[in-house]
Amino acid sequence: MLQSYAYDKIGASENVLGMIYWGEGNQKEAQKWFLKSSDKGNSGAQANLGSLYYELNDKKESLKWLEKKPMKQREKIKILKKMEEIKRNDKKM
Repeated sequence: MLQSYAYDKIGASENVLGMIYWGEGNQKEAQKWFLKSSDKGNSGAQANLGSLYYELNDKKESLKWLEKKPMKQREKIKILKKMEEIKRNDKKM
């Protein structure tokens, strides 16, 4: 069960709501909830925002959010590869 928004100090419930809306294809509502969660410092929401913006072809905003998320080494390598791909694609445009 999701915690009340007012009592969720780490933004977990907002992040989950964002994932639900994103899964339903409602990117605008997902973005709203990921931003609320991210405002509370939720690194999962920050990564989700990066992925959402990437999906929306907003590469600059995607990089901004992907660079914010603290991550384990394995995750960092994966994200850095994605960032390099984004930069290569930007140069082609």
